[in-house]
Amino acid sequence: MPVARILVTGFEPNDDGLNASQAVVESLIGDVPVALRPFGDHLHLAVLPGNTHTVSVSLIELIEEHQPNFCVLVGQAPGRSKVTFERVATNLRDFMVADRAGNIETGSHIFAEAPAAYFSTLDALELANSWRAPASQQPPPITPGIIFAIKRCSSHFTMRQHVTSL
Repeated sequence: MPVARILVTGFEPNDDGLNASQAVVESLIGDVPVALRPFGDHLHLAVLPGNTHTVSVSLIELIEEHQPNFCVLVGQAPGRSKVTFERVATNLRDFMVADRAGNIETGSHIFAEAPAAYFSTLDALELANSWRAPASQQPPPITPGIIFAIKRCSSHFTMRQHVTSL
């Protein structure tokens, strides 16, 4: 039975600070957890640039190079202290703060020819339920809204869904 190919990405910080997703990916590079070791050379880890205008090229190159069966796009959302799983990726760049290169995008589409949104192919509620317990203490999975639309990881989720649907 063939081993699944997995791509895990994080992001550079928007400023000179730290992005938790970058720290997660870099920690995996240095110390792959026992549960992921069977994937060996089929586990690909990368930190994406914090530049809105170059990140799509980087993500597309990684997807084309590694042809992953699964993509885990790890991001950091201001104000959240728990892991959440996103169900919908909007085809919208609407950032409240500048990216690492100083770009501020407000209301622009990521792909002009793409749908307004893509749904995850994974069951976010099931993932959330298996991740934390008890269920009564879990926040609902993130759905489109103001917090979702301003996040750069939503843009990357949209890019991944669009590229793999072509």
